[in-house]
Amino acid sequence: MQHRERPRRVRRGSVTGALILIVLGFLWLLNNLGYLPGDIWYNLWRFWPVILVLLGVDIALRGFPTWFALPVLLVVVVIVVGAVLLVAPTLPTEEMVTESLSQELAGLSQAQVQLEMDGGTLHVQRLEDQAQQLMKGRFSHSSNIVIQQEFSEASGQGKLRLADRYEAFFPFFFLAGMTNDWNVELTPLIPLQLELDVDAGPFKPLGFSHCQLDLNLNDLVLEIFKAEFEDCKGQVTLPSSAGLNASLNLDDSELTVSIPSDVAARIELNLDDTELTIDSSRFMKISDSEYVSRGYDEAETRFDLTFRATDSSLTLQ
Repeated sequence: MQHRERPRRVRRGSVTGALILIVLGFLWLLNNLGYLPGDIWYNLWRFWPVILVLLGVDIALRGFPTWFALPVLLVVVVIVVGAVLLVAPTLPTEEMVTESLSQELAGLSQAQVQLEMDGGTLHVQRLEDQAQQLMKGRFSHSSNIVIQQEFSEASGQGKLRLADRYEAFFPFFFLAGMTNDWNVELTPLIPLQLELDVDAGPFKPLGFSHCQLDLNLNDLVLEIFKAEFEDCKGQVTLPSSAGLNASLNLDDSELTVSIPSDVAARIELNLDDTELTIDSSRFMKISDSEYVSRGYDEAETRFDLTFRATDSSLTLQ
């Protein structure tokens, strides 16, 4: 009796991963050569569910030869993207929310204010003297963003915290067209401790724009100013607060800091791959990591600044 060996059936490997790498590599090359805009990754990321479609089709085509499966996958991509482009203009535009929040001063002698923000634009400035409020703010944002306000008070010491939170069934749902614009006014009537934690959001590696900063802290009475800026761009104007202790940490950011002309400052720097531009007519270099205003020891108003920066650009003037 003769035994016949059945031919082994070779299982075709997945071509989806190779297809995705080829497309991404080609787009990346065009982007580096200047043929595609810088925000191409932001726009492409909206189509991430196409990857799920490709994986599903690829599983269904297991066992078919590559020469057949690859054209089918390409046809599916064209059909899906074409359908999205056809339907997208008919979809309703994203709903925007504009709200006003405030916190009464209510006899506070001093307060700590914390602002935590993921992506968008942050404006901070002085509140009118006659306004008996600790904070007044106007917030314009996408409907899937919620602004949380928390306040506590003990023995005349207040603590206010504002933070944005995303409402989404899946994190990627809020990526398209996210808008988050804060305009915050703070009282100049009592000493404040201001703490900021601002970055461009959890998906900044995908090419999202920098968060924008416009912080005019002039005329505020600040005792402590702490800030964490990641992937941010903008300017900060410091107040003429004697004894201010300011500490700013920058990561992949571009920041211009203006120090009032009537203030003497001691500046400590810890920079890693950061470009520094400093007004040498105002600040003398003591060491590679320290600058000081001319006449610092005799100045009536002076404070200390500490900067830690990585992969950033810092201008002090």
